[in-house]
Amino acid sequence: MTIRRKLKLAHIAMACLAVVLAASFVVLEEELENDFQVMHEQSGRIHMALMKLRFTGVRAISLANKVVLLSQFPEDKTVSGVTQDRGSLEPATLGRAIQEIQTVSSQLRSTLSMYSGLVYTHFPDEIGIVGSVEAVTMRLFETSANVIELSERGASVSVVLANLMKIDTVESDFLGALNAALDAESREALKQLAHIESNFEIGEYTAMIGGGIVVLLVIAIGAMVSNAITRPVRKLTAAVDRIGHGEFDVPLETSKSDEIGQLASAVGEMSQKLKAKTSNLEGEVAERTRAEADLKQSTQAAVLLRKIAVAANHADNPDDAIRVCLDEVCAYSGWSVGHAYRIGPDGSGDLISTDLWHLDDPVRYEPFRLETKELRVSPDVGMAGQALTHAKPYWMEVDPLDNIHPRRRVRIECGLKSGFAVPVMVGRQVGAVLEFFSSEVYERDEELLEITTQVGVLIGRVIERQRNELSLVNSKKEAEVASRSKSEFIANMSHELRTPLNAINGFSELLAEEAFGPLGNEEYRKFSRAINDSGQHLLSLINDILDISKIEAGNTELSEETFDIMSVVAACITMIKERADRGGVEIIVDIDEAALPQLRADKMRIKQIVLNLLTNAVKFTEAGGRVTLKAWHNDNSGFVLQVIDTGIGIAAADIPRALTRFQQIDGGLTRKQEGTGLGLPLVKSLVEQHGGSLDLQSELGVGTTVTMRLPVSRTIRQAA
Repeated sequence: MTIRRKLKLAHIAMACLAVVLAASFVVLEEELENDFQVMHEQSGRIHMALMKLRFTGVRAISLANKVVLLSQFPEDKTVSGVTQDRGSLEPATLGRAIQEIQTVSSQLRSTLSMYSGLVYTHFPDEIGIVGSVEAVTMRLFETSANVIELSERGASVSVVLANLMKIDTVESDFLGALNAALDAESREALKQLAHIESNFEIGEYTAMIGGGIVVLLVIAIGAMVSNAITRPVRKLTAAVDRIGHGEFDVPLETSKSDEIGQLASAVGEMSQKLKAKTSNLEGEVAERTRAEADLKQSTQAAVLLRKIAVAANHADNPDDAIRVCLDEVCAYSGWSVGHAYRIGPDGSGDLISTDLWHLDDPVRYEPFRLETKELRVSPDVGMAGQALTHAKPYWMEVDPLDNIHPRRRVRIECGLKSGFAVPVMVGRQVGAVLEFFSSEVYERDEELLEITTQVGVLIGRVIERQRNELSLVNSKKEAEVASRSKSEFIANMSHELRTPLNAINGFSELLAEEAFGPLGNEEYRKFSRAINDSGQHLLSLINDILDISKIEAGNTELSEETFDIMSVVAACITMIKERADRGGVEIIVDIDEAALPQLRADKMRIKQIVLNLLTNAVKFTEAGGRVTLKAWHNDNSGFVLQVIDTGIGIAAADIPRALTRFQQIDGGLTRKQEGTGLGLPLVKSLVEQHGGSLDLQSELGVGTTVTMRLPVSRTIRQAA
């Protein structure tokens, strides 16, 4: 049976009980109303009978008195005076009065009979009162009959008076009996009313008890239905709660065919599915937990390596990097002590102790530090010696109980139970060894050894970098010595070469000019000019080499003076003009002479700069091209001189080579030109020596622009 049907039957049963209870109250009320109405009707009928009996009896007594009086007085006489005390009686004849009394007596008898029947039927407890009323009524009949008889005989006055007194007595008794009957009837009516009320109360109590029983039945039915519904629900709820706490194999009542059974089946299926999913989820959570732990450890390891790498990059010497390494590794691993050895400088290959330590508790581990302070470790000896010999990490095994080294004894006394050593690799050689100790017992930790091995590599790079830096410093010193020696040699050689070269140039010039007479052959004069040109060119090269050597050696000093730049420009144009004309190159000077200030510089070096720039421009510009010389001044940028040509140009990638000493661009035209590649580098050095800068912009097939800038401090404004 389904829950819906159970609830429906329970509702029907409770509705029926409620209807029965309501019907009981309705029936009780109707019975009470009927009993009250019947009692009211019965009491009213008896009361009316008594009243009628009283009225008839009183009339009979009145007629009897009348008959007595009429029997003593003739019909034509009034009796008003005699009957004054009994009320005003109309005059009547004796016969008529006797007839009336007989009629009234008959009515009285009928009324008495009706009263007696009502009392016997409805008030049987008042039968005694009925007897009294019947007795006094019978006396009233007898008295009336006697009065009629005496009246018919014509009795004497004394007899009549006696009958009158008898009638008064009967009247008094009759009225007393009737009053008693009325009282009895009232008592009986009250008694029946009380009985009805009692019955009503009993009925009411009965109805209340019935209602209570109905309520109890309703509660019982509701409880039964509720228990029938909630008991499996409670069980199912408890089972679901257990399932919620992870008990997926909770037994469920799935045999019922109602909704609870269906729900239990669904919960069972859900529990099994949830069990499977929970199992999968637990596996995933465990896997994720392991992954998170690995990631956390990897992250911490990465942070450790990053910190040590940063320290290694910023360390001025290996000791600073090793200190950071010892602190960070101990912080990462939770180990208490860290210490570093380095290779001894005596070439023995032994390790010597350093003052590089990490101590979590310096006071506790001070004896161990002191024991290690003067320690020298040979290969294969101890933990550090094993790491030195095999160039790989070494984990300390369990110490023997006898014949142990004094340092081990101190270490054990200090409570250090675990340890490992890591080599610091410099290339393929061990440059140092790091050792770590802990107050806890740990098994070999490969991950920790791997991380500290990487740490050792980082520290090794610091040592290697220091060695390289020392090597570079030594190489630099050697190169500087060699450079100075070269510069001194070149300078000496230049001076030695210039002396005979000046003689060659002088004598060849005399021969070419035939200063001491004709040579006799034109070819001799041409040879003399060729010798002079070659000598001048060689002298120019020697001068450039000498200048470069002086600049490199730092022996060049500027001879500064104030001069007009246009005088330098004019001299340089004059010197290059003949060569430009021979090459078919036009020289253009685009300078506002009035706008230029004077310069404070080495006039000879400035002239050398301008002449070299113009010479290069003319040399690498083909016939029909032009070379433009510009100069201007700016209060912000200072003095600017620019040489622009329309020559063959230089590729952007070759510009750095053009500014490098003894470098020439491998172009088709350049191979036709003489030169050592010292022109632009020398110009750049001379400009920079004046505090300025040289900029070269060029494009193949378009031309080259060389810009020289001197600072504002090199310019002097002329007074207006």
